[in-house]
Amino acid sequence: MDGSEVPELGYLAPVYLGLHIAGGQVGLPIIIATFLLAKNVTRHPSLINFCITWVIYSVCYCILGDVNDINSPVCFAQSALIHGAPTMSAVSTLVVVVEIWWTFREPTASRGTRWPRNTRLTLGLTLPYIAFVVFTLISGVLQNQHPDLLITNGLYCTYAGDPFRRWGVSVFCVTMLILIIIFEIAIGVRFYRLYRQIRSVFPLADRKTSPTLVIRVLIFNLYSVITLSAGILFLTDTLRAWPFMVQAALPITATIIFGTQQDLFKAWCFCRRKPNIESNTASNESIPTFRRHDSLMLTDSSTSTPSNVILMTPRDMV
Repeated sequence: MDGSEVPELGYLAPVYLGLHIAGGQVGLPIIIATFLLAKNVTRHPSLINFCITWVIYSVCYCILGDVNDINSPVCFAQSALIHGAPTMSAVSTLVVVVEIWWTFREPTASRGTRWPRNTRLTLGLTLPYIAFVVFTLISGVLQNQHPDLLITNGLYCTYAGDPFRRWGVSVFCVTMLILIIIFEIAIGVRFYRLYRQIRSVFPLADRKTSPTLVIRVLIFNLYSVITLSAGILFLTDTLRAWPFMVQAALPITATIIFGTQQDLFKAWCFCRRKPNIESNTASNESIPTFRRHDSLMLTDSSTSTPSNVILMTPRDMV
């Protein structure tokens, strides 16, 4: 898309904004609040940060709503922000996938590693916002130098005709997506090897895989490929409506993947039975639970079987 050819996508605005609001401004904030406030829900800080970045991402794309005045300061600000928000979300997603890979790579405590856990955690939490600030500032400077390039496509304000808009953000995000898919494949290989190891060493252990886990993994992997395809289309400047809808559905996809887990449903249920403390105590005494690793759990914090303990709860990792 260059300065002479601007897509008119205003007819998509109701659905586009609805997807952003439902996922990024309703669903994910509820999930974040549950992660932070519910006593029985434990999540890795990288996953919480992932959800926060997608909320910011969604807000950036919904700043204008139905207003399309390219001369307004709000339009200028949105154009700069939406060039930083995708890079932030892409990095935060990569961080979560790398954290899962790291957990499978080291199923026991990380001792003597080159990257101390606190250093790795701090780096993972800050990198998304560094990318956001850098790309937003660069976009703002370029827009200030060439205000005539500011446009609106009926959904949000952006700017066209500059190589950075086309190649800088898109190439960065496509690169992140490729890395995400590579790590997903590595996680699948590692999980399969661990599964075979457990099957040979502990033949009586419960090895059943949760159907909801399979569905969430399939959705995550499928949407990664779809998003990569959309990113490539943005690179080629092929004007289609569906890549914009894919982009709008990213927050609600994250809501579905990370918000459909048993411990979250239990936290949202006000009338639930109190746990049997004596039974849980006896169970904990007979089966080592590696409680020191709770902070590494990226999703469902519940564990119940020996195979879950040995594999660092793999069925609840995604």
